[in-house]
Amino acid sequence: MPLQWNIPISSAFTDSWSRILLENYIGRTAGVLAARKIMENPYLTCVLPRALSDELILHCVLALSASHRAHEEDALDFKSLSSRHYVLALRQLRRELSKAVGVNAEEELRFLLATNLLATLEAIGGNTHGAALYHLHASQPFLSAALTAAFKSAHRELISFLVESHAYMTLVANITFSSDGILQDLLTDPLLSSLEQLRSEGTYGVMFGCAHGLFQLIPSIYTLAKTRMQEREHGVVSSDTLAQYSYIEQQIRCWRVPSDLQVEDEWFEQLSTSAEIYRHALLIFMHTAFECSPTATEEIMRKLQPEIDAVFPLAQRLFSYESYPPVATIMLWPAIILGSCLRRSEDRRLLRNILMDFPLRMGIVKQAASLLDLLWNDAADDTLFGPVGLHIVMVKNGINFCMA
Repeated sequence: MPLQWNIPISSAFTDSWSRILLENYIGRTAGVLAARKIMENPYLTCVLPRALSDELILHCVLALSASHRAHEEDALDFKSLSSRHYVLALRQLRRELSKAVGVNAEEELRFLLATNLLATLEAIGGNTHGAALYHLHASQPFLSAALTAAFKSAHRELISFLVESHAYMTLVANITFSSDGILQDLLTDPLLSSLEQLRSEGTYGVMFGCAHGLFQLIPSIYTLAKTRMQEREHGVVSSDTLAQYSYIEQQIRCWRVPSDLQVEDEWFEQLSTSAEIYRHALLIFMHTAFECSPTATEEIMRKLQPEIDAVFPLAQRLFSYESYPPVATIMLWPAIILGSCLRRSEDRRLLRNILMDFPLRMGIVKQAASLLDLLWNDAADDTLFGPVGLHIVMVKNGINFCMA
């Protein structure tokens, strides 16, 4: 039954398509964008009220809704509407930015919201040219301004939501240890190593569930991979690198669900299960970062297979709770990291089935499944493996896929 959200739709929305898209956003799209229960979802509590009074934000929201609907139904009308509202939003944003001189904090927050929604749109739509990264990069100055603005207390919920959303999209964009300059710049942002500062905010966990401590290890793993790439060229492994590898592994293995997590029983189970999936995926990511090879060896698989075997029962438990557990929206990153390391045909078949039945009906799911198929079915080299193998396949096929 569609959610009835008690915010009046302005009489200004006389266009029937706009009303359809707005109702779709309220009843369906917002619910699959955040790892929060629907009545606590900032896409409704924070974004929707602004969209109803701001043409720029409205176009972003309508484009998101249309993109979601287009992939759910494979409908040309909604694809056209998504493109139309995206172009209108981008055109208005560029026009306003070109005229912006000495903008105030409220305007900077508005620009941050718009760029964040556009990055979200590109990511969930399955853009294969890295467009989401450009929007995230463009939003960085506004993000810094929002965090330091004197008016922060009056917009705490919106700002904390945008900070966590920005951090999430930046972190999960890292699936291949890419040398992309924009991604490297984003991943070195000090914000990403201090996510616990969001803990006191009302939207805490909107994208990370209860696993902030795990997510903030991703930049360290990325750095480990870059170091190992350089060392492998010289055939060495430094003691510092071994120490860093050991330290990261200890951090992941010792991580536990925060003891002060105060949520009801079933929601606690969903949050803790999703966090456990991320914990195993991070161990896989870390081991492949240290190995930094496109080829699976028996030695690396001995490390990875126990983590792989642990994930599937957790995934089955997560999706047994209800038809769409909110935390499912953040499960694609672990799915693609896991998938890149699967060597057994039965494991690949199981993951493909999970992706095909995935309740998040958006382009990003189809692109993730297609990318894994390219890796698994590569005719030139059936030993391609892991994030480095993914990178080779993406380069070969001209893909710059941005996870979210």
